Amino acid sequence: MKESRKLSEILPNSFRMGRPVVSGDSPLIVSGNLLQLEEVHVLPIVQGLKPKMDEKTKIKMYAALAGYSVLEKIIQTSPKDYLKLIWTHCKDIPVWIGSVNFEDSLNDLLGVYENTGFGDAALEGSSKIPGLVTLSEIVDLYKNNVLRSNARLTDIGSDKVSLPPSTELLPAIQTMFDKRIRRLFVEKDRLATENTNSYISGRHIIRFLFSAERLGVARSSPELWTDATLGDITPNQARIIHDTKTVNQGAYEIEKEYDSCLVCETSGKVVTRWDLVMKPWKKNEMDAYENLG
Repeated sequence: MKESRKLSEILPNSFRMGRPVVSGDSPLIVSGNLLQLEEVHVLPIVQGLKPKMDEKTKIKMYAALAGYSVLEKIIQTSPKDYLKLIWTHCKDIPVWIGSVNFEDSLNDLLGVYENTGFGDAALEGSSKIPGLVTLSEIVDLYKNNVLRSNARLTDIGSDKVSLPPSTELLPAIQTMFDKRIRRLFVEKDRLATENTNSYISGRHIIRFLFSAERLGVARSSPELWTDATLGDITPNQARIIHDTKTVNQGAYEIEKEYDSCLVCETSGKVVTRWDLVMKPWKKNEMDAYENLG
């Protein structure tokens, strides 16, 4: 996409969208619960950590709490210290997301996503507290006749990573980091009659670990907090879609939940919001309609 419109033109209501935020001194046991909510992408940390400039990219970065940072801290922590971890302040386990100005272009925003590896960015404008613009809003631009891409889903999809339901939780999380993925597919049981395309995302794992039951385990026997398998977690089902469908068609089919994905019927390729937005953009297979609306 050689030229792109300003964010203020294509996403005019960005600052009107209510977004949950957290204080840097908020303990993980409180804020971690918010990360399991479907409408929460990341939680900007509004007190305790100031923005900083990335020396390499020259992008202004804002602190946030994300499932990524929580899961990373879990696999770095000794099981005997789990109880201490869940009371850790958010400002001690942040991720740093990039930022753009409301008058910057869509190309600028996608460039920030590409540089940081996160599909979330702080949005600076007239408000003292930055807004947040995510991949979900960009995917909606396909549905609202602002963007189009005729790229086929099978050509932008990613390989499916599957593990058996007996896989222990910590190795499963480590696999997600090693493969740089946000979801794992659960291999079907040998007695199953069909492939259900069940998957578990980082959000599912956080929802499981921060449930009342698992927090009870953490309080009584901290080292057993993560003593579970993928089979203990309730998965989601990926929607099946024909391989030859286009990006715009995929945008209409993907479920509302932020971690949802599509699976191509023949190739088995997995299509996420990142795939729908970033891959056509990088391949210069994304165009803007002349008329908005």
